[in-house]
Amino acid sequence: MKQLFEVVLGSGPTLFQWSPTGHYLAVSGTSLRVQILDRHGTVHDEISLGGKEWVSQTAVTNFAWDPKGETLAVLHRSQINKFESSANTADAAMVYRPRQKECVWLDFGGQRHEFTHCVWDGGGRVLALGTGKGNVLSYDAKSTKITSVLGKHTKAIRCGAWTTDGRLVLGGDDNCVTVSSASGDTELQLEIKREARELRFAPEPDRTGSGIGINGSRVTNQTQRVNQFSVDVGGSSLLVYRLGDGDSKVGKYETEQTQAVSGLRLSGKHHPPDELTFPQKYGKLNSHVWLAHTLLLIGFDSGYLLLMSTESAEELREEKFAVKAFEAVQVNQNLVGKPGLHLSWCSETNRVAASVGAVMKLFELTRDLRLVELKELSTHFDKNVTLCGVQWSMAGRVVTVGANDGVARTFLAALPALASGMATQVAYLSSLMELSVLDLGSNLVTAVPLQAEPSFLALGETHVACGMNNQAWFYDLSVVSDETQAPRLVNQREYLGVVTAVAMGAVYAIALSEGRAFIHAVDPNDDPDETREFSLPERGEEQRQGYVTCVAATPQIAVYGTATGYVRLVSALDRVMVGELLHPDGGIANVFPNAHGTRVVCVDDENVVFLYDARDERVLDVPQHENNSSTSRGGETNQNQVVLWDAFDPDVFLVANGVTFSVYLYTPITIDGASVQCVGTHDISQTGSKPVSLINGVVYWQAPSGSIDFATLVTHDPVNSTDDFFVNGAGVTERFHCALKLGKLQPAWEVAVRAREPEMWEQLAHAAMSSLEIDFAIRVYRVVGDASMVLSLERLRNVEDVHELAANVLMLFEKPECYDMAERLFIKSNKPNEALQMRVDLKHWDAAAALARKYDAKKLDEIKREHASACETRGDVEMALTLFEESLTAADQSRGGITNAKAGVARCSFRIGDLETGLRIVGQLNDKNTYGECAFLCEQFGDANDAAALFEKAGLFENAVSIYLDAKQYDLAKPLLARIPTGSGSSSCRALRVSYANAMEFSGNFEEAANEYELARVWEHAVRIRLTLLKPCDTEKAFAICRQSRSQEAASVAAGYCRQVGDVDRAVEFLLLARKSDDAFALAGESGPSAMDKLCRLVSNDATATAREYRKLAAYFETSLSWRKAGDAHAQCGNNEHAVRCYLKETSDDSVGAAIALVGSLRDDGLTSVVVEFLSSATGASLSVGDPSNKNNTSSQHTAWLFKLYVALGDYDAASTTSALLARQEQEMGNYKVAHAALFESSRELLRDGKTETRLANGVQKQLNLLHSYVLVKSFVRQQDHEGCARLLHRVAKNITKFPAHVVPILTSTVVECTRGGMKRTAVHFAQKLMAPTLRAEIGDAYKRKVETIARKPDPNAEDTAEPVSACPFCDTSGGAYDLTCNTCQADVPMCVASGRRVVAEEWAHCPSCAFPCNKAAFVKTVDAEGGECPLCRARVDASAVVA
Repeated sequence: MKQLFEVVLGSGPTLFQWSPTGHYLAVSGTSLRVQILDRHGTVHDEISLGGKEWVSQTAVTNFAWDPKGETLAVLHRSQINKFESSANTADAAMVYRPRQKECVWLDFGGQRHEFTHCVWDGGGRVLALGTGKGNVLSYDAKSTKITSVLGKHTKAIRCGAWTTDGRLVLGGDDNCVTVSSASGDTELQLEIKREARELRFAPEPDRTGSGIGINGSRVTNQTQRVNQFSVDVGGSSLLVYRLGDGDSKVGKYETEQTQAVSGLRLSGKHHPPDELTFPQKYGKLNSHVWLAHTLLLIGFDSGYLLLMSTESAEELREEKFAVKAFEAVQVNQNLVGKPGLHLSWCSETNRVAASVGAVMKLFELTRDLRLVELKELSTHFDKNVTLCGVQWSMAGRVVTVGANDGVARTFLAALPALASGMATQVAYLSSLMELSVLDLGSNLVTAVPLQAEPSFLALGETHVACGMNNQAWFYDLSVVSDETQAPRLVNQREYLGVVTAVAMGAVYAIALSEGRAFIHAVDPNDDPDETREFSLPERGEEQRQGYVTCVAATPQIAVYGTATGYVRLVSALDRVMVGELLHPDGGIANVFPNAHGTRVVCVDDENVVFLYDARDERVLDVPQHENNSSTSRGGETNQNQVVLWDAFDPDVFLVANGVTFSVYLYTPITIDGASVQCVGTHDISQTGSKPVSLINGVVYWQAPSGSIDFATLVTHDPVNSTDDFFVNGAGVTERFHCALKLGKLQPAWEVAVRAREPEMWEQLAHAAMSSLEIDFAIRVYRVVGDASMVLSLERLRNVEDVHELAANVLMLFEKPECYDMAERLFIKSNKPNEALQMRVDLKHWDAAAALARKYDAKKLDEIKREHASACETRGDVEMALTLFEESLTAADQSRGGITNAKAGVARCSFRIGDLETGLRIVGQLNDKNTYGECAFLCEQFGDANDAAALFEKAGLFENAVSIYLDAKQYDLAKPLLARIPTGSGSSSCRALRVSYANAMEFSGNFEEAANEYELARVWEHAVRIRLTLLKPCDTEKAFAICRQSRSQEAASVAAGYCRQVGDVDRAVEFLLLARKSDDAFALAGESGPSAMDKLCRLVSNDATATAREYRKLAAYFETSLSWRKAGDAHAQCGNNEHAVRCYLKETSDDSVGAAIALVGSLRDDGLTSVVVEFLSSATGASLSVGDPSNKNNTSSQHTAWLFKLYVALGDYDAASTTSALLARQEQEMGNYKVAHAALFESSRELLRDGKTETRLANGVQKQLNLLHSYVLVKSFVRQQDHEGCARLLHRVAKNITKFPAHVVPILTSTVVECTRGGMKRTAVHFAQKLMAPTLRAEIGDAYKRKVETIARKPDPNAEDTAEPVSACPFCDTSGGAYDLTCNTCQADVPMCVASGRRVVAEEWAHCPSCAFPCNKAAFVKTVDAEGGECPLCRARVDASAVVA
């Protein structure tokens, strides 16, 4: 702790006493003077004393301040010779008044007394002085009269105190405690076992009607004083006695022993004293102090501190808490005759100061009644120092200790709880004369030196204000003074009265002084003429509004509350009231606006918290959390409730009551209207903390030590935390629920996405809809997959009225309790018709009728009709009839409404059996639906004729025909059958036609019967009648029916007829159609080859032929040695092995190709080996494939078939290898066109199979490029492009070993074209190569001399022209135009089929015929030169169709 000041008065023990108000400190030591110091340690006055100075004793034996701190009584030694043996005895007394600096010595008329104790009464008027002989002298400070009362005690009075009702309780060395009235009469005398050392009164319980006991229990009905006191009985025990009220006319306690002890405790009457004894381990009692009216703290010479309760008789001996705070040796080192352990209690901070030996420790009393040592505040003095007293002052901010070294030291234990927050800045008192402004974002601290210790503090956006009494100082935080290097003082203002509170806006301040609010500019430069200053309430409003009790400020809005319950919002710059609320339940204690001043949380004088939304003129109660009993009406601990709005979340605020932070969420728009919900509570860890700022769930407060501490609220911690437990671990559910409680839908969405739990999505959707976040709810339902809900919400996106939107959302919840609320909201949004339609849709007929009568009477008849229809549907016919008839009586109905009502009456009449009325009414209508409905009802009641007539009118001809057929009225049924659509395929329609056809067949009308059977799709009867009953037979029509319907039954009838008449071909056809293949094959076999051929054609062309039929067909073809057809039949029936073998038995190309295609589709290893074996056999060598001129080249033929086999099997690498081998064989033999064509076809077939060019393995593409380069030379020669010829021949010559049949001609052409194309160095190279003995002789005579000349006489300066450059189409790196491999990305660049160059990205195109790559310009040029043919595939192409 920081030492504030010290007082040195001698070199021995010290005695001191703070005034109850904390304004003055009286100190005495061994020197003969008393110093009076102010709270800052400045000597206020010094009093000289007479007598002689003693080293071991203080000059003053007792200090006693009156309760008001205005008068000090002093006992000191003036005649020490007589009393030097007694350290606690004085012979002189004086009264000192510090304000007047007036000292009055008491005159006892020449009598000398041994004063041992003095104490003021509760009013500070009477001073009681106890003497060593047991007498009492009373001094009246007003009259200065001294009265002597003899015989109170027989020995010295050592302790005493006044009751709250003016009685004096004294204890002395005569083992007696007396209670005297104000007049001096003894009311009570208690005999105790030993001398009374210390007497203390317990604080009275709460007088407001209730109080807080220990463990949070509430003591009620305390309307009388308890006057409970305790006496230290010789250090061995503690006597506790409840004295009760002073109006009790009783004597000693023995007269009350007949009363119940428990009743006496609660009523406050006299009762037998309770004597507390303690275990031997605690030792002797040194000191004790009351912490509450039911809680004692006792200190022992063993170093123990003990908490005990006096709330009930059972708890009197119950220890609440015990701790050994000091070692016994420290206690015993104290002065002889003085208690070794000293205690002092501060109720404002719930702290205990204890001093023993050279140690002072501070303890904090927790809510669970434990003493926690504040080790950082403990103080250890020099080992030679012994402390002889400790006392709190200034509401626990300072503590003073006296020691035997003649020094009284005062320490700063806690700074005044002065702090203020604004957004992300906090201002707080860092020392008594310094203010600190902390930026919570950057942790930068700005120090502001002060002129005096402030009593109030306020922080604005750029200014801070503080002050005391009627003065205030305003500092500009953005401007630094050149002299002090601190924020500049911009205004020092004096008000007319004492200022109790100040609040800061952007450029103005509002001060509360003497019941009025004064608004003025912070910086006088902003208002030099003071024209913008004003006070509130306005003139003439004082009586109505009452005096101002609290003030608050936002950047633009000043807020104040009054004693009559007014909360007013005033624009500080315009002096215009922007909001006003009259709270009917009492005055306003405090107001807490949000940052914009649109919402204000108010606390009334009964500690009820409510929220006022000025924008909507709405007042909402702030609910009390179920675990927060301390915020109840009339409680003790919530007298200074503080509200903080979250700086980042405008809908969240907290209420702090000194015990807990209660977090609330204000939702202005929900389906239930605006609401304030308690999210949860957070226990305050440090008693006496003052909250100052709330930022995104992190609360900042000023600790009792004065520093700023912070913590994340438990309501926000799961949401704000980055801990993996909450992000991905088991805490995700808690994170989700916390986010929902705080209205944070996006964080809840992120949790739900990771968790993927259906319950989370359901809760998130409900929360979004409840808060009318329609777009967010749509997102959720899209993820869930609820399409109907998405569509329903999409229709609500453009609804602007909040009440209408909430009503529609409530309907989607589909809960009974939601519909009533939705109706009210529809009406509130001026949409009663929507409410009416909702009730109709829900079939809430009574509610719908009530709404119609009130809002739209024209719809009442329509509602009655719908109600009647519903009654009719559920069988309440009589009610339905009544409602239909009532709806007909309404005026101004539409024609459709009248028709519907009459139809309802008709139906209901039929249902109750009144057919006559029903027929009469339905006859008045011209409605097919009504005719049909009534027809069914007529039929139900047995009126067939009327039913048929109504069915006919309704267009239900099938029903009418059914009735006519049952009645055998065929003449009436026939025309109606004709009106039934021919394509009607319903079973009832077919049955009607069959029934009619049967009747016609029975009556002999065969043509009519056949037609009806055909319309009914009973094909066999239609065919039977046409072939057997009609005269003459209609065979063509019958056979056509069989072929079109493909009915097996009809075909069987036709086959039987054909066999009868000897028509074998048709009999076979219809037998197959009837799926009687055995009979068909047998009949065809009996009839000869022509019939069998007919059968084969029929089976082959029949898509519905069975495998059995194909097997029979295959057997027939094998017998006739038609192997290809046999293979096809085997393939159709799935007999693949036989099919392959049959294909291979026939040596035609088509047959072998069919075998390869079948094997390729099956991918069967066994069948593949059969084909490979066949191709490798001698039979395979005799196959004729490809060019007819190459029939003897069996190896090439074999390779070509293998290529096709590999392609069919999908083995493209093997196919590529085979194709390359085939082409190489032709190329080596000089058949370049054949090789070129083979490579081209192989490549195109592979590409046609869906494979890209990169899959052409084993150099097929490179080999094709090389051969095509050689082919292009002739085209370039015709185009006179000698450089192109030279480049292409250079490419071929570098691979001359692949052209063994024409080495010399190719090299010769290369030399010639290189010479012509400017590549002279290359020409020399290949000319010299031709000079080899094996090649020279083969050079043609026309070129021999020229080649020899070039080789033997080369030009030393010969160089090749530079190769054209083009960019790689893949990596865009430049390279040689004829280099088909990119040196940078190592990719194979496609070759242009028209120029032999690499393709470029800008010109890349494809041949319209073969789809091979080319450069557009070169392709068009070459195609024109080649007569419109592609230089690769030789197909005619349209050059204009080529697109790059």
